[in-house]
Amino acid sequence: MVAAGAEHTAAISKEGALYGWGWGRYGNLGLGDRNDRLVPQKVSTLNEEKMNIVACGWRHTISVSVIGGLYTYGWSKYGQLGHGDFEDHLVPYKVEALANSSI
Repeated sequence: MVAAGAEHTAAISKEGALYGWGWGRYGNLGLGDRNDRLVPQKVSTLNEEKMNIVACGWRHTISVSVIGGLYTYGWSKYGQLGHGDFEDHLVPYKVEALANSSI
């Protein structure tokens, strides 16, 4: 699966590994920093959960794990990450409001 945002791209391998590359100023690559990447880099996920769906927004990214966990990261100026704050998240962070739901 591949998803393209305005300035970054994310992909999931057949094995469920998540990758990010492109413009990373807001943490939207999920790599723990704000650096740009010219080639795909593997994203560490909580408990090394395998992913099966990914979507890129303008400056944020959303992924869904194979067990139904929803993760978001990147820009959160308007609270679009769903974590109850306006802080950028530089790595995938589980949306706790939906922690007991399967997406």
